[in-house]
Amino acid sequence: MMEKFTYKYLSINTKDTNKWYVYYRIIFDNGIVEKRKEYGKKFNLSLNTISNLKERQTVASRLLGVVESFLNQGIDPKFAVDTIDQRNVEKLKQIQKTEDARISITAAIKMLRDEKGWNTPAMGKEKTAASIPAFLYNQLKPYFESIGKSEDIREVTRIDLKNFIEEKFNPADGGKGWSSSSAAIYKAWTSILFAMLVDHELVVTNPVNGIKIKSDKQKLNPIDADDSGQERFEPWTDDEVQHWFDDLDKSDDIIERNVHASSALIYYAFIRKTELLRLKCWMIDFENERITLPPAITKSERKYKSKNLIHVDMPDALVTILLKWMAFRFPNGHSDDDYVLGFTNDTKEPYKYVTFTHHFILVRKHFQKKYNGLYIKKNQYALKHNGVAKLFNVLTKTSRTPNDIQNTIRLQCRHSSFSQTETYLAKLKLEFKEQRNKINF
Repeated sequence: MMEKFTYKYLSINTKDTNKWYVYYRIIFDNGIVEKRKEYGKKFNLSLNTISNLKERQTVASRLLGVVESFLNQGIDPKFAVDTIDQRNVEKLKQIQKTEDARISITAAIKMLRDEKGWNTPAMGKEKTAASIPAFLYNQLKPYFESIGKSEDIREVTRIDLKNFIEEKFNPADGGKGWSSSSAAIYKAWTSILFAMLVDHELVVTNPVNGIKIKSDKQKLNPIDADDSGQERFEPWTDDEVQHWFDDLDKSDDIIERNVHASSALIYYAFIRKTELLRLKCWMIDFENERITLPPAITKSERKYKSKNLIHVDMPDALVTILLKWMAFRFPNGHSDDDYVLGFTNDTKEPYKYVTFTHHFILVRKHFQKKYNGLYIKKNQYALKHNGVAKLFNVLTKTSRTPNDIQNTIRLQCRHSSFSQTETYLAKLKLEFKEQRNKINF
């Protein structure tokens, strides 16, 4: 009888160009933990016999899917070939067939261009042939990468596309965003892509169907969508925050260390996700205990003059965590241009958004299993709400005035206006206690 187990950290390791493998840890009920590396040979998916890295990535993704399927069935991949019966042999073939049917956003756009003849467009069709693929590459593809669905867009749902249109209609930086008419056009262009996939029987239905476009009157007030409050990102509980930071602080795993450092940057310095992955070492100013952000890497670039540098204070707890992280990440020292976060030896390459998100989800799943009932659907960026609440509560115990407190939070959050901070604090239900001062006259 096969032993029962759980697993975590399932991922593709490409650190050594000549030796790729699928990595995971398997934890048996008796407490034994084994670190596993699967090179794919036993499944006829040997990674390191393929010289073309793009083809190897395709096979690696397929191998990851095979290993994950066995793990989810309670079958130890180490002994899978020796123990599975003919039924499971057929299941393995079906898994591989399913993986072969995966279609990336890049492949789908290429298919659309070929089908529509947009590579050599007819006279009068040049603008369409250029505009639609450009939109799909430059706007839709990055969004699919951010939600982890760019490599297999069969997984894209109507809710995903509804959120995409909403984010463009009411952008996170409070900017103008798409107009209602523009949203309708871009919805139609997205529908063209998925209609083509339906025609080729690669997806069953067009997920664009049923999405309604809002009128221009329904635009939100210009507040940062990252600060849209509990409707989008529910704050963590106190227990969740404590367990998260305490456990990750003790970890020696590179992925968990990254999650620890990035969580601290969000919680203590309110650094946005889009900024996290572009942080370079020169921006972490330990001498002055602050983070220096050039406007070009922020979502609020339009608010600042191009020569301005934006400074965010680092509390002592964040300084301690980052010093520990930098020593771990750069044992032999670092240059100014090295990226702060990352899990490979190439410190000049930024952490890819989709990988960063995938790693957070892996760690969150581990915590969900360890702390039953906690961390359900919690977003990492919601830690900012917890950090703001903690800062608010600390400041209200000082002699500062409410206006001074609110202005301090505004500067640390980098809100564009005082009213934006008021709205944000109200959404978090953070209110100043009414003080009554008796007046004699």
